[in-house]
Amino acid sequence: MRRFALLLAALTLPLAGCGANPARTDFEANFERLTETLGHTRFKESEDLGFLVGQQKGVAVLSVPERTRRDPFRAVVKITGKGMIKVRENGQEKLRPVPDVVGCFEAVASGTAFPDYFAEVSLHRVECPATDPLTFRAPAEFPPWMVERLQETLPKKPDLARVREAVRRLDLDPRVIQEIAEGETDEGEAAVGVALREGPDGDCVYARVRRGEARVWAPYRILPYSDVGAQTCTVTGAIKGYAERAYH
Repeated sequence: MRRFALLLAALTLPLAGCGANPARTDFEANFERLTETLGHTRFKESEDLGFLVGQQKGVAVLSVPERTRRDPFRAVVKITGKGMIKVRENGQEKLRPVPDVVGCFEAVASGTAFPDYFAEVSLHRVECPATDPLTFRAPAEFPPWMVERLQETLPKKPDLARVREAVRRLDLDPRVIQEIAEGETDEGEAAVGVALREGPDGDCVYARVRRGEARVWAPYRILPYSDVGAQTCTVTGAIKGYAERAYH
């Protein structure tokens, strides 16, 4: 079970004035949404995570230190929330807008033995640095038509050069990891395998060309991420037909 350390101390807006109730803001909702998102996010590179965090409502990323893939993900974020207060005027309650509630936090997300998900997320309040929000490019993604296009263009016999040309014609994002190689199936049949991955920790697509057939499938859409074998995405898995039967 994933654990979340929601450190919500001092999130209420200090208000003064006769008849004013505490502000009802969406600050806490933005805070909790960010924590929940990180807790259910696959472990990616810092740039990809920075992009994801920066897309959250009311959240700006101010810094992301360099790290290795085994280190926790850390980022300083600014969370902003809007709200209203109840005030009594002439014997009637009315809602009045209040200034934005703003707080800065260091977000820390730590992985487990299965690094596909964060297991523990905490946000600790810090002083807001005088820096502008960072921007990140979107993570590498497969085009939605890729599986169908690759299926159509692969040869029907294990020809390494033609398989490479079929993959080249997809014109994929250069960050997509590509492995293409010849090998033998478990039955000793010659085959060419293709393993494509959206960066170090993205989705995986396999293709295998044997005499008389070419098949493309996405094993990660079938098997749970807790399955260690589903995390490898190697050309050997493609040649051996890993999870091909489950997909089809």
